[in-house]
Amino acid sequence: MENKFFNLEIFKFVFVSVLYSIGFFILYFSKLSLSYITVFQSRLVELFILKIQNLSITDFLLTYFEPFFIFLFAIIFFSCGLAFLSVNKLGDLRYFLILIFLPFGFLFNFSILFIFFCLGLYIVSVYVIPLGETYERELKKWKHFRVGSHAVSKALFILFLLVFAGSFVTYSLDNSYQKSFMNTTTSSLGNIISSEVNNIQEGDVKDDIIQKRMKEVREQYPNLTEEQYSEIEKKLRNSINSTFSTEDINMSGVVEANIENSLIVESLYTWFPIFMSFGIWVVLEFLRSILFAPISGIFSYIFFKVGKFNRESTENP
Repeated sequence: MENKFFNLEIFKFVFVSVLYSIGFFILYFSKLSLSYITVFQSRLVELFILKIQNLSITDFLLTYFEPFFIFLFAIIFFSCGLAFLSVNKLGDLRYFLILIFLPFGFLFNFSILFIFFCLGLYIVSVYVIPLGETYERELKKWKHFRVGSHAVSKALFILFLLVFAGSFVTYSLDNSYQKSFMNTTTSSLGNIISSEVNNIQEGDVKDDIIQKRMKEVREQYPNLTEEQYSEIEKKLRNSINSTFSTEDINMSGVVEANIENSLIVESLYTWFPIFMSFGIWVVLEFLRSILFAPISGIFSYIFFKVGKFNRESTENP
């Protein structure tokens, strides 16, 4: 019986290790990094104003949000492992889960964020086991679903706090993220302004301006001939075209010149690590509530049904 129990423990450890390994591989192939997130956030307004116009919603999401969708699958695998641990309790072997993370450090260059993430995942992997036992004793309704959803939700809350801390430390120690954010933001704003100027030149706004001016001219000079009115309108149109042509300049340079001494930009540099890290944490918390917790509940329900016999046999030898 002891040999059977030991083999079951080995199976649990290997199963969780496989789930975590898949999660790390998916996370690696997503190519999602703090550099990508920083640039993406600085271009977010431009994407929704300019890029979405030429693409369908599906193409737009797949083109610009693909790394984030892949990231979701990675966290789902981690959540599945945590849900398994909350249902099928792992003994002392749980303390060796840290060994799973070490080889993946070479893929992620042992970055600060990777270290914080692994530390958080190890802590919650150990923590979710007694947490699952507590919920299993206390919950009465929808127990099989709620054990996993509640336990994993609490575990992910702790994990995402460690992600917040790792992001904050990384942003604080490396100023290149700030420079990248500001350069991309400046370029993005310049692109938006240039696009709006071009729309004015090519659209109906310019004609509206001419019509209003000509209406004023006709009211002030009612005795002119139509030929004279046409000549005035022609000169007015040339004048407006000339004005727009002289304004067709490097908008990125204009934006940079106007915002480099801004108080908002100074505040942005000061609070950059905290607001970027906080933004990441808010998104993760939102996904935890609407996606990861419910999915973990489904995994929990499945593991209760599939693993019921094994758990009863080990609890009653």
